[in-house]
Amino acid sequence: MQKAGFSAHLQRADAERLPYKNETFDCIVNTMAFTGYPDGKRAMSEIHRVLKKGGRLVMVDINYPPDGRWIGMKAVNFWAILGDIIRDMDKVFNEFNFNFTQHTIGGFGSVHLYLAEKV
Repeated sequence: MQKAGFSAHLQRADAERLPYKNETFDCIVNTMAFTGYPDGKRAMSEIHRVLKKGGRLVMVDINYPPDGRWIGMKAVNFWAILGDIIRDMDKVFNEFNFNFTQHTIGGFGSVHLYLAEKV
């Protein structure tokens, strides 16, 4: 696909087995998908592998509200009933040695924006 002087190659792939070389990308954007990966540890391992050192991961997904707000907790529990896998993302980012920040951006505290950098 090419428009306005930019080109992109779209490719469908399994997040737990990405078909790219190590340290391929400067930035990865993952929106409302991580809670759907059966093996989150394997998916994050692949994201980490294909991200360049100093590269950034921008992720938006469901997690528990940091303030424990009841309506946000109900929203997260509803997503879990529908099949989403809610993970302790602080632990996941720390395990893979990412510097990161998180911000609640909606869903009564249940939708989070994570900005992470590969160290």
